[in-house]
Amino acid sequence: MRLLACFRYKIFRSDASFSPLTISSNNSFGLFNRFIQRRWKKPIVSAQTRLEDRVRDPHLDKFMTHLDKLKCILKTHHLMSNRKRGSFVSVQLMSRWRNIIELNVTIGSFIHKYPHVFELFVHPFRRNLCCRITRKMKELIMLEEVSVKQQELEAVKRVKKLMMMSVNGTLHIHALRLMRRELGLPEDF
Repeated sequence: MRLLACFRYKIFRSDASFSPLTISSNNSFGLFNRFIQRRWKKPIVSAQTRLEDRVRDPHLDKFMTHLDKLKCILKTHHLMSNRKRGSFVSVQLMSRWRNIIELNVTIGSFIHKYPHVFELFVHPFRRNLCCRITRKMKELIMLEEVSVKQQELEAVKRVKKLMMMSVNGTLHIHALRLMRRELGLPEDF
């Protein structure tokens, strides 16, 4: 009993070097768990890490993310080119297109992420911030349209092969329309 009293005296003495009653930054676990070994945090399991673990071909996954970004840019170009007033659009109006373009970021950060695609300027009369497609991007879009027209015969061969691979020799038009750009088909196929 005397041994325990001595031990208790050593624990509760007010020594500045060792005071178990005061919780310091080293003693973040608590009073009685001070000498227990800390464990490392478990790796986080989230939707993003599950997706990264599930991907079989990282090169194909990277290609698909680039293709999704390109689709957003081309949808923006399509909406901008259909405007009656000109080839430019105010950024305020573009912010309403966010759901149409299927963006998960703000339109401002999307525009600033691709300065080689979008050119920002202030409207000379209205003094609001406007956006237009750069000349280099317009040339690339025109080049793509020309190459799609040149490869029309090969696109027909691809569709024919797909029809021969199917069980009953038919393909759904909706599926072809979804894969139109990947197959190299024109818009009016």
